[in-house]
Amino acid sequence: MTTGQRALCLISGNVILTFLLTMLARNLLINPDLLAIEQAADRKDIARFEQSIDRYRNILEGRIRRIYSAAGLLEGLDSGIQWQPLVHPLAEIGGYEDLDYYILSNNTGEISELHAGELAVRTKSYPGPAVKPEILEHVLPRLRGATGSTISGLYLSTSDGPLAYAAGKSTWRNKNLPSVYIAVRRLNATLIHEFTERLGLVTELVPAQTFNKEISDSQTKPGQRDEQDAFYTVLYGDDAQAVLHLKFQAAPRAFDDKPFSPTIWVGMLIAAGSWSLVFIYVYYRTVTPLRRITRTLQLIRQTNNFNKHLVYKPKDEFGKLVNECNELLKHISQHTEKLESYSYEDALTGLGNRRHFQEKLQNHFSIAKRKNLLVSAIVFDLDNFKQYNDTYGHDGGDEVLRQFANILKQSFTRELDVVARTGGEEFIVLILDVSASDSLRLANRVVERLFELNIPHQANHAEGRVTVSAGVATGYINKEPSLEPIIIHADAALYKAKQQGRNRSCQHQNDSTGEP
Repeated sequence: MTTGQRALCLISGNVILTFLLTMLARNLLINPDLLAIEQAADRKDIARFEQSIDRYRNILEGRIRRIYSAAGLLEGLDSGIQWQPLVHPLAEIGGYEDLDYYILSNNTGEISELHAGELAVRTKSYPGPAVKPEILEHVLPRLRGATGSTISGLYLSTSDGPLAYAAGKSTWRNKNLPSVYIAVRRLNATLIHEFTERLGLVTELVPAQTFNKEISDSQTKPGQRDEQDAFYTVLYGDDAQAVLHLKFQAAPRAFDDKPFSPTIWVGMLIAAGSWSLVFIYVYYRTVTPLRRITRTLQLIRQTNNFNKHLVYKPKDEFGKLVNECNELLKHISQHTEKLESYSYEDALTGLGNRRHFQEKLQNHFSIAKRKNLLVSAIVFDLDNFKQYNDTYGHDGGDEVLRQFANILKQSFTRELDVVARTGGEEFIVLILDVSASDSLRLANRVVERLFELNIPHQANHAEGRVTVSAGVATGYINKEPSLEPIIIHADAALYKAKQQGRNRSCQHQNDSTGEP
């Protein structure tokens, strides 16, 4: 047995013994009491929510009692007063505000009306015609023998989902007046949020299928917390049918029942004395190589040189980790190169680069072909630029490139104009729906503006300043498979401009002019 194996056995024995003793103390003495307190608090939260539902039902019942009291007072007045037209306004006062809808009906439900409430009107979620007979069939039997009183409850509607309702029945001398009034509020996510916000709870209304799946996945029961500190409950309606499936999100557990918790570390302190015996061995065999690898990683981070590898010769578990780190560095290096190649912006000028231009090329081809638009390509090339770099240095050349790029930015400002640097001193512009003559005029303006900057260029013997040549090609797509032919024509025109003495624009002669 090697020294490393003996040290591993010694440390493992101490860890296992400390772990077992700590787990026994925690699981048999501490956690059961804490778990009972936690479950009692969760049951209290569920009870508070159920009480808020009951209070809301009482509010609905109180509203109905007030409506019937007002209607009864009107009926007791002088019989000559035509108060019957006030029934609907009274019902709307009680049933419109903060309700989804309400129902007026006689005792049998044969004569009934369904009216949308404030919430349904505001959200434009009007009740369907199927909900009225469904609610009447459920509520009217409960109202039999309840004249002058009110009832309320929860009900799962087949056509409208979970509902809270309150209903009342009264007897009028005029048999044509509605004797039954039913106020309905949908138990949707908005109402649940209102209840739980007032209670300081975090509660979510979940579909029955999701409810059952999450309980099954977490292997818990209703009212019992899962590993994410969530617990579930069901609210039942008048007919003992499940109406609401609720998910409560509790505060994080006040005690730790994970295997590697702070309480475990307390127990492990007992084994600290035995660990000191192997400390020197572990230090020289693990800590020293780790520090060396840490310094290497810091250097990699500071220089972004992800091609540098970590060095650790032993083929133990730490060696496997180092190999995985090297594979990760290789992976990062490859992806960094890809990200750099995917860059769309030329770092020097801020214009688009060749990749940007190639993608825009396909996009403009599609637009021009679909809308039958003229396409113009203008290719620019700074005259004798290599000689400029040789004379003034690359820093000076970079400044010229930036100044010329600014001219292009100021000259081509339309949203669909594409301006890119495709080479050292080569630039290309792609524009749509511009005639050949206007395209040439735009190119000439760029040539003139650079000339007007009067940037000294001793190697440009003709002008003594920095100049640019341009080639312009314009045409329709017709049956061409891409925009490459137009770009080729623009390159040919640029070559012609160079031959004619530079500092000028030339236009390809065989293109369509785009003039009417």
